[in-house]
Amino acid sequence: MTEQGTRLVVQRIGDNLDIIGGVLGVALGIAIILLSVFGILRQLSIGTVILAASGLYVLLHRQLKMPAAGGISVQGYERILLNIVFIGLVPVAAALWYSQPYIRPLAYFVTVALLAGILGIEILFFREGEPVWPLLGKIIVVSLFFRAGIFYNYPSIIGYDAYFHVKLADIISGTGMIPPLDVGSKYVYYPVLHVFIAMLESVCSIDVKDAVFLSIGVAGVVSTIFLFLIVKYIAGPQTGLFAVLLFNITNDVIVRGIANITAGSIVLCYFMLLLFLILFRGKHNSMTSTGFVIAVTLLMVLSHQLTTFVAFLSILALFIGVRVFHRLFSRKGGETNTFILSGTYLMLFAVALLTYWMHTFTGPGETIFESGANVFVSVIEWGGAYGSDVLIVGHKYAMSLAETLFLHSTHLILPFFAIGGTLLWLSQRDSRKFAIALSIGLLYTIIYGAPLLGVRALLTNRWLPFLSVFLVIVAAMYIMKSVDLLAAKKQKIFAIFVIVAVFAFLMVNTPSINKDNPIVAKSSTPRNQFMDSEIAAAQSIGSLCEGNVRLDHTFLESCAFYGTGDMPAAYADEDSGAPHIELKRRLRTFDEDYLNGNVTDLGGMFVLIRRATYSEPITVQASELYGDYKAIMIPGAFFERLKTAQYDQVYDNAYVAGYVRI
Repeated sequence: MTEQGTRLVVQRIGDNLDIIGGVLGVALGIAIILLSVFGILRQLSIGTVILAASGLYVLLHRQLKMPAAGGISVQGYERILLNIVFIGLVPVAAALWYSQPYIRPLAYFVTVALLAGILGIEILFFREGEPVWPLLGKIIVVSLFFRAGIFYNYPSIIGYDAYFHVKLADIISGTGMIPPLDVGSKYVYYPVLHVFIAMLESVCSIDVKDAVFLSIGVAGVVSTIFLFLIVKYIAGPQTGLFAVLLFNITNDVIVRGIANITAGSIVLCYFMLLLFLILFRGKHNSMTSTGFVIAVTLLMVLSHQLTTFVAFLSILALFIGVRVFHRLFSRKGGETNTFILSGTYLMLFAVALLTYWMHTFTGPGETIFESGANVFVSVIEWGGAYGSDVLIVGHKYAMSLAETLFLHSTHLILPFFAIGGTLLWLSQRDSRKFAIALSIGLLYTIIYGAPLLGVRALLTNRWLPFLSVFLVIVAAMYIMKSVDLLAAKKQKIFAIFVIVAVFAFLMVNTPSINKDNPIVAKSSTPRNQFMDSEIAAAQSIGSLCEGNVRLDHTFLESCAFYGTGDMPAAYADEDSGAPHIELKRRLRTFDEDYLNGNVTDLGGMFVLIRRATYSEPITVQASELYGDYKAIMIPGAFFERLKTAQYDQVYDNAYVAGYVRI
C-alpha cells in the first residue's frame, strides 16, 4: 500500500473512531457480562453499564453530532421562582442538619439533591453572554454547605489518615518547625499540606479542625473555578458550569476534599490549576505563565510523591492525546495550536520527580525511589502481595440486591455518562477534546490494570479523584447534548432535574461520606467521627493507664490524636520526645482472633470499648497485608467476657468503658 493509501486508511479510521470505540465497548460489555454469568468475573454491573452506554451512543451518534437546537425560551418569573425555591431549601437543609446531633436524617440528603437539581435547571436556562458568577457562586455555596455538614457533624476530626496529617500541622503551628523524620515520617519531605493548615491555624488564631476546613475544604471547592475556566474555553460556559456542578457532588472528590484529608488533597487543587495554566499557556505563551507552571509543579512535587505521579501521568496522557490527534488528522488549525503540551516540560517534570525521590527518605537509610523500586522488583520476581480480588472487588459483604444496586450505581452513574461523552469527543476535530477523551481511555487502562500487579500504592481509589476531573467534563457535555434532543421545554427541564437530583442523591449517600447515617451497608460502614463523650475518653487515655491499651482500630487514631493533651508544648521539650508516637506504641487493636477469644489479655492490659460498637461495625485487619482492613460486628461473647471476674471496670462515662485485666 502506498503512503497516500495508508494515510487515507488512517484518516478513515480517525473519522470513525467514535463508532469503532462504541462497537468495541458493546463487545467488551457483552464479554464482561458473559464472564460474570459463568463465574469467572464478578463485574456484571460494570459490563451492563459499558454495554448500555456504548450501545446507546452507537444508536444516537448522528443526532448527538448535530448542532444544538438552540436555547429554550425562559420567562423572568421562571428564574424568580427557581431562586425562591432554592433560597427556601437552604435553611430547610440547615435545620434538618441541626435538628439531630451527630445524625443527618434522610430528608437532609433529599433536600441537598433537590438543591443540586434546581442548579441543574438554572444551568439549562443559562445563555451565552449572561454573567456566570452568580450561578457559579451558588454551586460553590452548596458545595461548601454540604462539606461543612460532613465535617462538622461531629466535633472530632474526620477520616483515618487525616488524624496523622492534622497532628503534623498542629505540631508545626505550635513549634514553628517541621518535625524530624522520626516524628513526621516521609512527610518531613512533603510538608506543603501541613504548612498550609498550620499557617491558617496560626495566622487566624483558630482551632486546627477549623484550619483544615478553611484550607483544604475551601481551597478544594474554590479551585474548581479553574475547572470552569478550562471547560468554558473548550466547550462554552454552560458546559463549564455543569461540569463544576457534577465535580463538586462527585463522591471520590468529596472523599479526597474533606471526608479523609491527605496530602493528595492539595495536589488535586494544584492539578486543576496546572491544567488551567497549561491550557492558557498555549494561548498566552508568556514568561509569567511559564513561571506559574513551574512554580505549581514544584509545589506538587513537595506535596506528595504518589499523587503527584498520578498528576504527571494524567498530563502525559493529554500530551499523547494531542500527538495522536495530529498523527491521525494531520490538520493544523487555530484550535489545535491553543492547547500546547510541551514534551520539554514533561521531561523536566519527570526529572524533578525522580531527583526528589532519590533524595528523600521513607525511613532511615532508604530513599523513596529505592522503596518504590524494591516493590516493583519484588513484583517482577515474586508477583504482587495483593490479589486482584482485594484491589478491584474488595471484601465481599452480605448485602441485599437493593443495597448492591445502590452501591454500584454510586460508582457507575458518572462513567455511564462519561462513556457517551468520551465517544462523542473522539469524533470532534479539536485536539483539546480529542486529547481529553483519549486520556480517559488511557487512564482507565492504568487505573484498573496496574492494581492487578498487586502493588498497594497503585490502589484504584487513589487515582479516581484525578480521573474525575476529566470524567465530569465529557459527562457534562454528553448530558447537555442528550437533553437537547428532547423536543418540549418541559421535557428538558424534567430530564435535567431528574438526572442531576438522582446523581447528587446517589453520590452524597455513599458510605464513604455518609457514615453518620448510612442508608445502605450499615453493617459494613464503620463510623470514623466521634462524639464529645468518646473524645473525652480519648483525652483521658494517657492518664487512665500506664501500660498497653486494647481498642478498636477505628478509634485508635483518635486516641493517639487527643490523648496527649497539649501536643505542641510537649513536643517543644526535646527530652520528652513525641508523646503521640509514644502513646500510639502502647495501643493494640482488636483483631478477629482476639474478639473470638482465641487470644487472651495478659494481666494489666487496659481494654477500652465504645458502647456504640454494640450496634456499629468496626474495622479489623483482614490479613498481614498493610492497609488491608474489613468491617465486622463485635461478637456478643466478647462483651460478656469483659463482664466476668477476669476484668475490673475502672472507667465509664456512659458511652465508653475501660476494663483492666486482673
